[in-house]
Amino acid sequence: MGRLYKNKFYSYIPRYLTVLLAFITIVSCSVTKHVQEQDYLLNKTKIIIDNNEIDVKDMKGYYKQRPNKRIFGILRFHLGLYNLSKQGSTTGLNEWLRKIGEEPVVYDDFTTQKTSQQFELFLNKKGYWNARVKDSVFLHNKKAEVYYIIEADKPHIISNISYQVEENDYNKELWNLVLNDTANSLLSPGIYFEEDILQREMERITRLAKDNGYFNFSQKFLHYYADTVSIRNYADLTLDIVDNIQKDSISGQRHYKYEIDKVTINTIDNSIIDLSIIDDTLNYNGISFIYNINVDVKPEVIIQRNYIQHGDAYSMLNSELTFKSLSSLGIFKNINIIYVEKENKTKNNSSTKLLDCIIQLIPYKPQLYDVALEGTHSNGNLGVAGNLLYRHKNLFNGAEDFNLKFNGSLEMINDNAKNLDKIIAYGFEARLSSPKFFLPIRTDDFYKRYNPKTSFSFVYNYQDRPDYTRQITKLNFGYFWNGSPYLKHIINPIEFNSVNVSNISDNFSDIIRGTYIENSYQTHMVTSTRYSMIFNNQSRTKNSDVVFLRFNLESGGNLLTGVNNIFSNDLSAESYNLFGTRYAQFVRADVELKRLNFLNGSNSVAYRAFLGAGLPYGNMDVLPFEKQFYSGGANGIRAWQVRSLGPGSYKIDDSGGKVFYPNQLGDIKIELNLEYRFDLFWVLEGAVFLDAGNIWAINNSDDREGAVFKLNNFYNQIAVGSGIGARLDFNFFLLRLDLGVKIRDPGMAANSRWIPGNTKYSWDHLTFNLGIGYPF
Repeated sequence: MGRLYKNKFYSYIPRYLTVLLAFITIVSCSVTKHVQEQDYLLNKTKIIIDNNEIDVKDMKGYYKQRPNKRIFGILRFHLGLYNLSKQGSTTGLNEWLRKIGEEPVVYDDFTTQKTSQQFELFLNKKGYWNARVKDSVFLHNKKAEVYYIIEADKPHIISNISYQVEENDYNKELWNLVLNDTANSLLSPGIYFEEDILQREMERITRLAKDNGYFNFSQKFLHYYADTVSIRNYADLTLDIVDNIQKDSISGQRHYKYEIDKVTINTIDNSIIDLSIIDDTLNYNGISFIYNINVDVKPEVIIQRNYIQHGDAYSMLNSELTFKSLSSLGIFKNINIIYVEKENKTKNNSSTKLLDCIIQLIPYKPQLYDVALEGTHSNGNLGVAGNLLYRHKNLFNGAEDFNLKFNGSLEMINDNAKNLDKIIAYGFEARLSSPKFFLPIRTDDFYKRYNPKTSFSFVYNYQDRPDYTRQITKLNFGYFWNGSPYLKHIINPIEFNSVNVSNISDNFSDIIRGTYIENSYQTHMVTSTRYSMIFNNQSRTKNSDVVFLRFNLESGGNLLTGVNNIFSNDLSAESYNLFGTRYAQFVRADVELKRLNFLNGSNSVAYRAFLGAGLPYGNMDVLPFEKQFYSGGANGIRAWQVRSLGPGSYKIDDSGGKVFYPNQLGDIKIELNLEYRFDLFWVLEGAVFLDAGNIWAINNSDDREGAVFKLNNFYNQIAVGSGIGARLDFNFFLLRLDLGVKIRDPGMAANSRWIPGNTKYSWDHLTFNLGIGYPF
């Protein structure tokens, strides 16, 4: 009866899709329903320009009026929702539809003219001072199409650059600073006379002054003069540095340099600027600490990340580095760096004035808890998993970050005989990272420049499956540091894994006995050294493109083999053991690239590419179980259940009644993912995705048919899946549901791997994934 129901369900799938598409089409097509008789819906805007050097994408931000949002560049879904409401009705449903939908954008002539003016201003800033913009409007069927026709003309070019300072001798030091740095100037003869470049040059000079002691210097003291009349389309440019004009005075004053006098760290939960009222202070390495009875953070931790020192010239850069370095500790929710000028006080009666610096630090609550749940459904199998996280950001008052996570999962599965069984997994993970670098490198400059940290971790995991029981214990010690604002390095000189496999079922033992992968299910140990590099340019700016690149390189077992070669007398042994347990030798590397491209405020495209390979050698013929690759699941090829894809075109033979539980592993992995994301309404987002990839064995001794990677054939074994997804974005977490559909299955016969057109769809071709957060 269940099979009959499933077949009936699939026979209705085309009808359901047809109805859904028809609904979306109807909703999107009735676009002028709420447009008044005398008005026109703004249907299209386009820029037509006669100069290929100007990027039209840069001009899109200057539109004063744009058409309604679209999905896939075609469907006006949000406008369609608005149009479902009854005009003039204030009932709950109609009001809700107008709230979640988007009101039609009605063409406005005045706004169009303002847009033309904005385009002219943009072109002027780019150096096209003679550019002309006109608009052309095409009205048809209550819709308006606006074309902005631009004649850019020739740009103005800088012909000459000169500098001048007002005739006095008390600003010569600042003047020489600027002149000696002209090699770094953004201005040079022959470049376009762009307002943006002029502005950036003023910002550069201002920054130069502020990084060299000129605390009160600003852009208001820089003036440009341009002669654009003498020669057509050329500009003779002069940059003038004017005097510091004091209030109520017409006389010029010098631009004073400033030096840091007293540095104070305030760790009390209030803002204190008047230091004369404070009695309880602690002097540590020349820096005063304002504290109460309970000092939350050790002074040396803060000092290692402070760039502002007594006797140094004021530097804006040092303020930024101090802020960034203190923020990286992750224990302060508010960091304020305040400078107080000492009036009528100079250094030894010189022209250098003095500043006091106060760094106000307000800490976070050090402890927090978090709970996460996720679930999956595939081929009739239901699963649920959960995590309980405890975190302490300042465990020993030295900004030590301690994380303790308990995890557990349960999956109910059906074998081929329709018997119900389960997979149980639980464990815990303890991690501690410290801002101290436990190496002979102890200089403050090293801490300030690279922000290094040391990490320790201990992981235990227990897995009880119908086919075997496995216990994994992992110890890890390593370092990580910043190579640049976006680049992080991680090295784990010592990583120890112990894997104990027991209770292997008779059926599973029969499946793997005498095969290549049998060694993967034996008790073993792994000692390795691992290096990782991570590039991530994600910023806090909303809707900005993101690039993420991660590279891992790992080598295992070589140190133990070297020790054995030195101390063991029996070098002819079949394998070396540690404490009676065989250990693995291997080398493994992988690289992952992710990119998020924002098309506009409502649409984005995410890309992911993953390539990994591992090579076993020496003491074991196969990669350790936990070092092998797998595919499928909520974050991989989503049309396949996790660990059920591959390797290659291999498909397990379960025709003999042997129970099959997905656990396919390989030595090589290739995955490519593409996902188009779009806003719908409220907190609901939609997605359409395409996944491709597989895993393979690297060793020809692997006896699984079609499992070995072959350069001239691997592309014929690529699995392809597609699907749709829904996300509920609650800001603090994102709940995700994806429905994956198999498009190409490499486990099928070579002439029928493309499922559409060759095979009738069934439940086995669909996989539901429920998760937390985006897949990549």
